[in-house]
Amino acid sequence: MEVARHKVLETIRKMSNFDHSVLYKNKSYEPINGFSTEYDIQRSLLLYWAKTPFTKDFTVVGDEVPIKLAPRNSARTNLGRIDILAKHKKRDEYLLIEIKRAKATEEALKQISSYLSALKKREDMSLALLKGCLIAERIPKNIVSSAGQLVFTSYEIMYPIKLTKV
Repeated sequence: MEVARHKVLETIRKMSNFDHSVLYKNKSYEPINGFSTEYDIQRSLLLYWAKTPFTKDFTVVGDEVPIKLAPRNSARTNLGRIDILAKHKKRDEYLLIEIKRAKATEEALKQISSYLSALKKREDMSLALLKGCLIAERIPKNIVSSAGQLVFTSYEIMYPIKLTKV
C-alpha cells in the first residue's frame, strides 16, 4: 500500500484498528498444535499483539507490506514483503519484524537489512528511526550475535505466543 505523505498519520491511525482476521480468510479453522508455516506465526503475532513485548510502544501499521528492493548490480526492481511493520505510538519510529519458521539463518538478517535500506529511501520514512526484529522458533547463537552487531533484536517464539528475547 502506498500513501501520500500528507496522509501517512491519518492512514496509520485508521490501520491501527484494522481487523487482521482477513489474513486467515478461507483458511482452515481447525485448531493447530504448533506452527506449520511462517503464516501461522504471523497470524499468532497479529491476533495476540497485546501479549507481545511490542504492544506497549508500537501499533501494527500493516502485514505483508510490499517494498521495492533494488538488487545489487541490476537496474531491475524486485518486490519484497515485510512480514509486520509497526509504528511507535509517540515517536517517528518504525519496527520491521521478519518472521522465520524453524531455524533462522544469515539470510534472514540480510533480508531485514535490505528491507530497512529500502524503507529509509522512502520519503515518508527517510527521517524516521527504523529498527529491525527477527522472530523465529530457533535462533542459533551465531545469528543472535550477528543480529546484535546489526542492532536488531531477536526473539524465539513458542506456540501459541511465547516470545523469549535472545
